[in-house]
Amino acid sequence: MSPNEEKIFIPGMLGVAPSDMANYQPNPMGLFACLDGEMRVGWASMNDDFCDCSDGSDEPGTGACPNTR
Repeated sequence: MSPNEEKIFIPGMLGVAPSDMANYQPNPMGLFACLDGEMRVGWASMNDDFCDCSDGSDEPGTGACPNTR
C-alpha cells in the first residue's frame, strides 16, 4: 500500500473468524481480492449467494460455492 492509500476497515463479515478479518477488507477502490489471488470482485459481491471467486472466498457466509463450508 502506498503512503497515500488509506486502508478501509470493515468490521465483521458473516462466516469469517475474527482472526481472518484482515484478509476480508476491500481495497481503496472497493474491491476484494479473492484469497487465491486469481481475481478481484466488487465488495457488493461478498456473501451475495453467488460464487465469483474460484476458491469460494467471496462467499464465507453462504453455501453458494461447492468448496466452502
